[in-house]
Amino acid sequence: MIFSLLFFVPTAFAGQLSGNTFISITSDTAVNAKNIAMNDARRQIVFDVVHQYANTEQLKELIQNSSNADLTNLVSSVSIEGEKQSNTTYNANIKMVLNM
Repeated sequence: MIFSLLFFVPTAFAGQLSGNTFISITSDTAVNAKNIAMNDARRQIVFDVVHQYANTEQLKELIQNSSNADLTNLVSSVSIEGEKQSNTTYNANIKMVLNM
């Protein structure tokens, strides 16, 4: 399903798409908080990057219904700055480059 995103992005921009987001998540453990944060960041960045080429409502639905694994396959690299965590929280500035 997520591969439908490939049809939204003009060929001229493919391979050059990246986005940044700040994530702050609290969960029962820091490990769970980081996992949730990375999944949330991936969804937010894919939306932020692709929405300019797509119908926003259809894109929201597509991302919402996509698995974390499908979205992970769209990411070619990740960089993290300002990472902070406690026993139950995770905060970071996350940059992802999409492989479309």
